[in-house]
Amino acid sequence: AGVVSAVSTLFGKNRSLIVPHTTVADITHINWKALKSVGITSIAFDKDNTLTAPYASHPFSVEIEHSLGECKKVFGEQHVVVVSNSVGLRQFDPNGYKADQLEKTLGVAVLRHEAKKPMGGVKELLNQFRCEPHTIAMIGDRVFTDVMFGNLNGTYTVLTRPLCMREPVVVRLARMFEDWWLARTLALPVGPPPHPFAGN
Repeated sequence: AGVVSAVSTLFGKNRSLIVPHTTVADITHINWKALKSVGITSIAFDKDNTLTAPYASHPFSVEIEHSLGECKKVFGEQHVVVVSNSVGLRQFDPNGYKADQLEKTLGVAVLRHEAKKPMGGVKELLNQFRCEPHTIAMIGDRVFTDVMFGNLNGTYTVLTRPLCMREPVVVRLARMFEDWWLARTLALPVGPPPHPFAGN
C-alpha cells in the first residue's frame, strides 16, 4: 500500500520527491556530529534493513549498534525515534507489543502511528519531537517510503542501502522498481527538493 500511494503521488507531483539529499552504504557511514553541526536536531530511522534485518528486533551488527549508540549520544535518546511500517503501525501492531519490544532492544522510542509512510506518520512524528520538520533527518533504505516520506514533509533525507536481501519476494521486486525509477530520475537529471542544510 505504501508503494502504491507513492507511485500515485509521483504521477501528480515533482519527481524530486524520491531523490535523497544524501546516500550512504549504511548508518555507520554517517557523521552524526557533522549532521548536528549543520542544524539537524532530531533523527528518524526506518527499521527493517536500516537498523535491523527484516522483521528482526536486534541491531543488524555490532557496527550498526555502535553507530546507533553514537547517534543517541550526539542527539540524545529523546531526539531519536524509529518510524516503521512494520512496528508501531496500528495496522500491524495494534496493541503496540512489537513497538514495546523494539524499544527495549534498541533503546529508542518507536513511533505509534495510524497510517503507512509515505503519506502517514508526520503528525505523530512532529508531536514526538516538537520541532520544525527541516531540523529532522529521515534515514531509511526505501525510496518510495522513507525518502518520499521525508521529502514530502520537509525533512533532510538520507538513503541507505539495504543491510541484507533476506526479505519477501514482493519487497525485493518493489525495491528493484524503486531503484530503477530513482536511476531514471537522476539521469534526467533531477535533484532532491530544496533544503536549508543540503550541501553543507
